[in-house]
Amino acid sequence: MDEPENPDSKNPGEDAKSWYPRFKVPPMEPVTWRTEEQQAIFDRGRAEYCEMLGIYLLLFQALCTHHGFHRTCRIGKCRRSGRCCGRRPEDDWTFPLKPLIPPCVPLDAEVIEPLRDELRHAVKGGAAENRPEEGDGEDR
Repeated sequence: MDEPENPDSKNPGEDAKSWYPRFKVPPMEPVTWRTEEQQAIFDRGRAEYCEMLGIYLLLFQALCTHHGFHRTCRIGKCRRSGRCCGRRPEDDWTFPLKPLIPPCVPLDAEVIEPLRDELRHAVKGGAAENRPEEGDGEDR
């Protein structure tokens, strides 16, 4: 008997529900001076960059949830779910990093910069905790 097909097993990157918000990779025409292999590497780099933006947005949403911004958010989904899950339009970069800042955070540098510093500190702390020990045999 055949197993039911898992749609996520075909291409986990496309149309799959992920644990972080997705950003679209903007279309870009291939240039003539790149080989197909170079173009594939360039496209993969752009896709990874968009993936990183989604992870950064998720971290910012988690920080906003920690601070309780979701309780007064204008987006009902955030208030009902008890966590920040809102996002701004991803193609509006009129304010620095605007698509990466949840809508419950005012677009004011005096508010955003302390949150970004807190996020940097948390990410650096997590990276330091997961750093391999000296002499564990891994190449660096």
